[in-house]
Amino acid sequence: MQSTDLGNKESGKIWHRKPSPATHDGIIVNIVHSTSEYHPKVLRFLNVAFDGSGDSFIAGDHQGNIYAFDLHGNRFALVQRTAQACTALAFDLRRKSEFLVALADYSIKCFDTVTRELVSWMRGHESSVSSISVHAAGRYAITTSSDTAQLWDLDTFQRKRKLNIRQSVGIQKVFFLPFSNTILSCFKDNSIFAWECDTLFCKYQLPAPPEGSSIVYKVFAVTRDGRILAAGGKSNHLHLWCLETTQLFRIIQMPTKVRAVRHLEFLPDSFDAGSNQNELSEGLNKKRLQILLKGYGEYPTKYRTLSALAHWSAIFSDTPFLPLLAFPFVKLFQNNQLICFEVVATLIINWCQHWFEYFPNPPINILSMIENVLAFHDKELLQHFIERDVTSQLYAWPLLETVFSEVLTREEWLRLFDNVFSNHPSFLLMAVVAYNTCSRAPLLNSTLKDDIEYFFHHRNNLDINVVIREVYRLMETTPADIHPRSMLDAFVALTKGQYPIFNQYPKFIVDYQTRERERIRNDELDFLRERLAAAKRELKMKEMRLQDAARRRFLKLQQDQREMELRRLEDEIERKVQMRDEEIAATAKDLEMKQLELESQKRHYEKDLTRSQDAIAKEIRDGADAHRRKVALEEHMFRNLLETSQLGNRTRRVVEDNLAKAEQACLDADWQIQALHKQKCDDQQRSEGYQEVATLLRKNRRREIEVLNAMMKEEAKKWKEAEEKELHLESVKRASALSDASRKWFLKQETSAVREHSGDLLCEAFSSRKTTEWNHTEHDLLKKVRNLRQRLTAQARDRCQLPHLLALSRKKAFSQASNVKSSANLRNSVVALLAKSKDYETDALPTALTRHLVAVFGLIMKSLLEKRSAHAQIFEFPLVVFLFQKCQRSLSISDLQTFARVVFILACPSVHQQAQWVAR
Repeated sequence: MQSTDLGNKESGKIWHRKPSPATHDGIIVNIVHSTSEYHPKVLRFLNVAFDGSGDSFIAGDHQGNIYAFDLHGNRFALVQRTAQACTALAFDLRRKSEFLVALADYSIKCFDTVTRELVSWMRGHESSVSSISVHAAGRYAITTSSDTAQLWDLDTFQRKRKLNIRQSVGIQKVFFLPFSNTILSCFKDNSIFAWECDTLFCKYQLPAPPEGSSIVYKVFAVTRDGRILAAGGKSNHLHLWCLETTQLFRIIQMPTKVRAVRHLEFLPDSFDAGSNQNELSEGLNKKRLQILLKGYGEYPTKYRTLSALAHWSAIFSDTPFLPLLAFPFVKLFQNNQLICFEVVATLIINWCQHWFEYFPNPPINILSMIENVLAFHDKELLQHFIERDVTSQLYAWPLLETVFSEVLTREEWLRLFDNVFSNHPSFLLMAVVAYNTCSRAPLLNSTLKDDIEYFFHHRNNLDINVVIREVYRLMETTPADIHPRSMLDAFVALTKGQYPIFNQYPKFIVDYQTRERERIRNDELDFLRERLAAAKRELKMKEMRLQDAARRRFLKLQQDQREMELRRLEDEIERKVQMRDEEIAATAKDLEMKQLELESQKRHYEKDLTRSQDAIAKEIRDGADAHRRKVALEEHMFRNLLETSQLGNRTRRVVEDNLAKAEQACLDADWQIQALHKQKCDDQQRSEGYQEVATLLRKNRRREIEVLNAMMKEEAKKWKEAEEKELHLESVKRASALSDASRKWFLKQETSAVREHSGDLLCEAFSSRKTTEWNHTEHDLLKKVRNLRQRLTAQARDRCQLPHLLALSRKKAFSQASNVKSSANLRNSVVALLAKSKDYETDALPTALTRHLVAVFGLIMKSLLEKRSAHAQIFEFPLVVFLFQKCQRSLSISDLQTFARVVFILACPSVHQQAQWVAR
């Protein structure tokens, strides 16, 4: 056994030395296809299909490669790459180079092995095609899938019929019977139907398998003569069906190790594919067959036909009755045309002797023989025919030209011709006479010629066995001078190798008819040529007209297309213009909305800025108001204190107080003028800043994200700065608390000093020396206070961030301080009192001075509480409450000094200056 690897070769030899089959399994060659382009390395062949001769076959692998193998020429070639796995193949088409392949995408394609081109592409299946069956003539093909079977015309590659089924029953296989027009359909429920190919008429259905059988049919095979069907499946049994009797006649049981049957094929008995089965075996001869025929009246089925027939003489092409003569044999041997040809040829040579001597007329000599025999055996019947003008062409020739096929059934005809073929050729003529004599009663009763003619063209109620016995009687009793045996030759079989020459006919008549027919055919050909030329001219003119019309239509179509293109372009331009206008309008609306949003955002920011400035200004004003009230209260208390201790210098003090007030008013006016000027400058700068910001906003709209990020960073920075200022404020508050404690201590010391020296101040009655010293001290203190006030004012003006707001707060504070009866006078009084207190040797103040300080302190408390300023809350501090409570009892010089410091701190115009005083 040889092995051939196709590899990547597209063609080559199948075997490289003389093939010899293996002894144990008969394999000649093992073909494999290995490649390195795919995985796995060895490609599996899925389907194989042989052609009609068996010398070539095609095979397809699971990668879609289809190879053609020529066993006679020892060649293989890659004919197609479908790129899909093939599910079925068929190679026995009418055009020998074409083949059908069913692919994995449910389509069927037809390719040519020579040109390697796609011939046709057929679609229609919705599932994988499992088998393809081609008709013996190669014109039709049946493709089968699990849900449908389709019949295709291979000339047009169009679908002719489609077999649909219920979803519950699937199709197993549908195929043609060999050399037949019968289609066999096998379903998955073991039901098998036979259909006529042309009409799809159901011919028969095989009965269900026996109840005890559990086999489910999967594979099928049919003999070449189409008589036996073998069916197998997942079992070790095979069922053999006789398709002629539609019966299950045998069940073959295979060994128990066989679990299932995958494929079935019938093998021919010999190299001539079983054609020698039609020959008689050596154990049978004609005499034994005649004995068998006499015993049973007919032959067994397998011994009826002994030869075959064909058409080999020119006269038969003009013989009108030859189709009637051959009709029963064509029906009998419809699956084997060769046998039919030889039987008809044998019949013509032996049983149709002298039939063609009077061609084209009926064989008058043969009809005369029949009439003579009928006149001898039944003169009455012949006389009846003569009286009714019925000749032998009416009562004998219809039976001969149809060989009794019109008046007998199939079984009767077969029985008759079993005897005809087993006897002398004159037996057929005697059968005509016997048929007339056996039917003499109805014939004698027929008075019309048409009735008699009808009788010999239709089946009649006649026993064929009686006719056959009558024929044998006539063969024995007919005299030799009128017996047809004396004028007919004995049986002569067809020669082997080639058919004998048939020339028993008037050749000149046939030749004349042939010449006439040839002449007529030539005339018809000339006429047809003329008609063809005229038709071609007409077709050419029509084609030109059609081309002209097509050209005009094409030009019109081009013009219409150009117009449509122009209209489309115009519409496109209009659409683009409209879209541009809409975009412009939308952009304008967006810009307007953006402008409105920016304006709204601007106003919102301005509002927030104004609100924040208002809040800060309010806070500052409230602080300034509280401070002014506190300062006024302190000054009023201090002035009252000074008034109580300096009753003698009231006039001078009033003048100096007025002068201080005037100077202060001048300073305040200057301060207000500078604040207003600063406010105007700030307003102008802010206006310019707003315009610049608006310009920058318009120019930098595309940088909003960066600006927002910068704003967010700046906001975080501001919050951080605010937190730092909050921490600074806390530290200032803590310093203020420390200053409060120091002032408390100072006031306590001053109060003690005032209390100790109050008595001495009243007793001395303002001596001149003390007066002079007091005046000098008071002038010094007032000068220091004015200098300090001017310096503080300058520092406050430089450090204030919102001068216009501080000016307003300062103005309001001054108005509040005026209500507390001149805070400046109070400060001056406090300063004078402090200077006066130094004269006391003891820490305690006189009682009168203590009451005066209590009265001044009460006025400050009342004024600040009536104004309800935020700075009035300073009196809720423990130090101030302590001073107030102590003033109700007694004061010392240290208490007075502490109280004076509190008054100076509260008289400061800002919280920042208060914090500085506390730090000092």
